[in-house]
Amino acid sequence: MPSSPAAFSRLTPILTTEDMDATIAFYRDVLGFKVTAQIPDENPTWCFLLRDGAAIMFTTPEGHDHDHDDNGHGHDHGEDGGHDHEHSGAEGLWTMYVYSEGVESLWDEFKDDPKVEYPLYDTHYGMREFGIRDCDGNMLSFGRDV
Repeated sequence: MPSSPAAFSRLTPILTTEDMDATIAFYRDVLGFKVTAQIPDENPTWCFLLRDGAAIMFTTPEGHDHDHDDNGHGHDHGEDGGHDHEHSGAEGLWTMYVYSEGVESLWDEFKDDPKVEYPLYDTHYGMREFGIRDCDGNMLSFGRDV
C-alpha cells in the first residue's frame, strides 16, 4: 500500500490499571520494558513503556492532568487542552499480540514465569507463539510466522 499523508505511523494501546506501581514493575522487571515517561513522577496515574519497537501506555481510572507533560507526553487535545481527562475505554481484559522474529528467545526469557498462559507451539494458522498474562490479567501473545 503506498504511503500517504494520512498513513498511520504507529499504534500504541492505552490500558487501564488499578495498581500502577505493580503494572510498571511487571512490565519493567519481568518483560524488560523501560519507563520513558510517567505523570506525575510520584504515584503516577499514567505511564509510557517501551521495549524495542513495542510501546504501551497505562492509566488509572481517575485519569491524569496533561499539565505534567515535562516527561515527553505531549499531545494536543483541543482548546481546553484535555486536562484532567481519562483514557479509559471499555472495562475488562485485553489481548495484545507482539510480533517478534526472535519468539524462541523470548520464550527462553519468559518460560519460567508463573504468568505463562500457554507454552510455545506452532498454531494451525501458521504462527509459532506463546502467551502470558500481565499482573492485571491482560493477555500478551508473542509470535512469528512459521
